[in-house]
Amino acid sequence: MNAIDDRPTISERYTIAVDGTYVFDENLLIAAGKCKETLGTMLLRLRGEFDNAKASIDGTGNTTLTDRLLILAQLKTLREAQEALSYLAAQRAIVERFMQPAPMPRELAGMKGWREDAERKGRAVRALSGRVLVAFLDPNCHACDGTGSLGGYGSLQVRSICRACGGSSKTRAGIGRSAAEREFAAHLLGLVERSVSRAEQAISAGLPQAKEVRRIVGEAVS
Repeated sequence: MNAIDDRPTISERYTIAVDGTYVFDENLLIAAGKCKETLGTMLLRLRGEFDNAKASIDGTGNTTLTDRLLILAQLKTLREAQEALSYLAAQRAIVERFMQPAPMPRELAGMKGWREDAERKGRAVRALSGRVLVAFLDPNCHACDGTGSLGGYGSLQVRSICRACGGSSKTRAGIGRSAAEREFAAHLLGLVERSVSRAEQAISAGLPQAKEVRRIVGEAVS
């Protein structure tokens, strides 16, 4: 919900609809099923699962490492989303010329080293895509619980800037060990957020048609 309108957003409605306990927003599920923004819809569902799992484990907003592992264990579509985002990351890495292996050697003697280098870089891209997915699901920095600083709990203690997020309070700030990795991670996270935004817009636009489909089907079977 937002400050101006207290009606639930598309994301909030989808979170409730995919909970599995009470499925009452059939129009939204129909519209989501017809949405062509496959990755965005998949991530929207995953975020709904994450929010539901997090609320069931800790309603305070702060989670320990154990809490986060318990949350991840409840995400039914996590593996599917990981694979989809990993594939997107690999494709974008080629386009952006990020972590690409050297040209394949002509000599057989150089093939082993080339293959190992290509596999290492492929793993690095997949690892970055995984951290991007975490930042999308849980944007607040875990090290400082989203405050941007550490310490200062006693009267004489001085608060220091959180090194993990650089004081930004966001997980995304700590993704990547080099400038190139951070730039690619930001690029990938931007693609994720835009894909989800397009999915939300498409689902919202498809609600009237979904309602009409339900009406026609209801009249046909009555």
